[in-house]
Amino acid sequence: MNHSRSVNFAPFLTFFELRRFVLALLAVLMQSSLFLWPIASRWAREAREKETIQKLLNELSETHRPA
Repeated sequence: MNHSRSVNFAPFLTFFELRRFVLALLAVLMQSSLFLWPIASRWAREAREKETIQKLLNELSETHRPA
């Protein structure tokens, strides 16, 4: 499934992929309410962006580590 679609339609999957199981459970509870679903979706999108940025920073720090 495309990541943007999974974030919008099943935000809890994003947290499972990031191995944050308690947050995934909380996202499932939020999804049970139509009112909280958009909040869970945005929360999952921000978590994915944060994880991507952290991976890039880790790669840069490994690449530019002094010998």
